Amino acid sequence: MDLAHRVRNIQIRDNLLLIKVYLISAFHFFRKYVIYILSSFEPTLRPGQPRSTDVGIDYICLEWDGVERDDVTHYEIRMKLAGDNSWHKTVISTEDRRPSHRFSELSPDSGYDFMSRAVYSDGSSSEFGCTSAEIKTKCSELHTLLKVCRKIDDGPPSVHRLPLREIRESEDNVNKTRKFVFGTSTYIREKTILMVGPREAGKTTLTEGLVNHSLGIKWEDNFRFTITDENPTKKGSPTEWINCYKVHPIMEHADFILNIVDTPSFNDESGSTGSNQDLLKRLKGFLSARGPKGLNRGIDAVCLVIPANPVQYNGIDVILQDIFNSIMSICGVNMLENVIPMLTFADGKEPSVLSILSSVGVPTQHRFVFNSSTLFPPYSNDAQLGKTLWQFRSRGYEEFLEHLPNMKPSRVLENNPITPRPDTKPVGQEEIMTHLQGNRLEIDVKLMDLATVKADKDTLKKFAVDIELNKSFSFEEEIYQQENIPLDPGTHVTNCILCHTTCHYPCQIPDNKEKIRCSAMANGNCTVCHQKCIWHMHMHDPFRIEEKMVKVTRTYEGLKAKYEFGMQENVPADAMQLAIKRAFVSLLEEVISLISKTVKTSNDLQGVRNTEQDFVKLMINTEEQQKKAGFEKRLELLRAIQNNSTVSVSDPNAWLHEMGFVDW
Repeated sequence: MDLAHRVRNIQIRDNLLLIKVYLISAFHFFRKYVIYILSSFEPTLRPGQPRSTDVGIDYICLEWDGVERDDVTHYEIRMKLAGDNSWHKTVISTEDRRPSHRFSELSPDSGYDFMSRAVYSDGSSSEFGCTSAEIKTKCSELHTLLKVCRKIDDGPPSVHRLPLREIRESEDNVNKTRKFVFGTSTYIREKTILMVGPREAGKTTLTEGLVNHSLGIKWEDNFRFTITDENPTKKGSPTEWINCYKVHPIMEHADFILNIVDTPSFNDESGSTGSNQDLLKRLKGFLSARGPKGLNRGIDAVCLVIPANPVQYNGIDVILQDIFNSIMSICGVNMLENVIPMLTFADGKEPSVLSILSSVGVPTQHRFVFNSSTLFPPYSNDAQLGKTLWQFRSRGYEEFLEHLPNMKPSRVLENNPITPRPDTKPVGQEEIMTHLQGNRLEIDVKLMDLATVKADKDTLKKFAVDIELNKSFSFEEEIYQQENIPLDPGTHVTNCILCHTTCHYPCQIPDNKEKIRCSAMANGNCTVCHQKCIWHMHMHDPFRIEEKMVKVTRTYEGLKAKYEFGMQENVPADAMQLAIKRAFVSLLEEVISLISKTVKTSNDLQGVRNTEQDFVKLMINTEEQQKKAGFEKRLELLRAIQNNSTVSVSDPNAWLHEMGFVDW
């Protein structure tokens, strides 16, 4: 019994101990639960852990759970590089009581830690909240780019040559012209600038500065990029070749591809006429030629690079006049409004060269000033001066790139254009009429070029499989040709410069001043051309105008070369699509620019106020009545232009949609 009694007592004691353990556990559980429930009704006494809402190359946006007190005025944030043991001494304050902040000017590809505390209206503050997890900025595309560049100077800052793709089919060893491409992008619109000027004006350095600015290089960066063949750290390296650089943007805020035509300098010494004429011949050939060896696009800005404050000497105005006249002799009167003085080595004062430029007829309404002396090493010891000059230079580039999209392109033509003569008599009426006639011809040619690009789009669809396999193929295409048939000796003609048509052949009236007596005229107006133009808009030319469509055989290799790819290159279909879209938009901008300039000149000559839409409507009526070769294709394009409320290319994608590039 005693043994059984003892065993039962032990069991009872063990059960009591077990019950005690359960009761203690239950007590602690309910205690924690009650504390948690009660704490949920109390305001938070310190901020929550910071977390990122947006991260960029040089910025981090933060937010955190705020302190739930009405007297919070703002928050203070501390920051340090991830891995550092100590926090930055500087404490950043938010602008108001909102629990968020944006940190800017951070280093790319770097990790950071943050913590915050609340500040109250009485000046007191909460404890700092939990430290954030490491938040890392994005890797800069510039630093990624550095990895594929070749360093050519250690600096500081170091200088790296950009990786360029040379378009081999474009190289012309005789005329020393070539084209390069930097990068890739999906941008559609392109803008083209021509850099010209005398020796030692800083033209190539200005080009280098424009490229560095476009790539987003800052004063604080310890590296620079170069795009030309010359070593930028060696002064006085002359440019020998005419180089065209297609620069695709890598900055998010850019909205166009930049084409830069860098040229050799004009010789400004006496007896240099021969070398300048050789340069002009080479330059005109490159700017006007069709095919891979030509520029194949209009020029938006003729950048006349001149020192802002050149050394004054007798005859400087004559030299600048010669250079300006030389440039305009190949560019023509159409491009007078495209001339932009780019004034280098500026010191912040009013450039002294402005009065000279105005006296020789250079437009100075839109001009930009630069000082690129701090672009490449060696630097002076005055860091503050260097930074000030850098900011001055950057402002000039920024203003120029903001102005450039508003400029209308013009193309250098193969025929001899009118040379402006601001220092002598103004351009005569007969020359203006010749100029109008050239514009009207060029509009027709460009419209047919647009039709050809649209046909290339259809070809791309038709041979999609062959293109994917980089397989050679050929195809037939109908192209437009407008011929000026030379007149036989002793014969004459009456051509309309607005309708660009031959109204009377043969004609017995050779004198343009007497064209009112031509048998095609009645009551002072033409009875043949659709617009029934006034008699003095007609003239005698040494040719009559004939138009025809001709079938030609083209190859895939030729198609690739046309859109600036290597003939043996394996071109992805989407890359070819982008190139075709870009060519179409560029040509469209040229057509619209020509329409605008033709209307302005025609209005001035006739004393009327026709709009660009009026002119497009007249062109449509002329095409519908005359039905000349290729008129269906021109009509389709003209009607698409007419359907837009404004004749401009501010939105390329809208135009591509209008022109049938939908879902393509």
